[in-house]
Amino acid sequence: MIVSFAKHPVVDFSLRLVLTIIIISPVLYFSWDAVKGTSGSDYIESVVFILIVGFFWLMSHLFISALVGILQKRK
Repeated sequence: MIVSFAKHPVVDFSLRLVLTIIIISPVLYFSWDAVKGTSGSDYIESVVFILIVGFFWLMSHLFISALVGILQKRK
């Protein structure tokens, strides 16, 4: 069964927000528990790692978006 919330975007947004919070809350809880046991250098290392991964995700997104644009122009 497919449920369409196209007529009610506020309900769609609220439902997606609640589901996201429910799904991510255990991750945040256990992540915070792990952060409490780390030192300052571990924290800096994790921030640098997150920034590098974010940069590569951004580059991948831009590359794929450009590739999709090129392929759509060919059709």
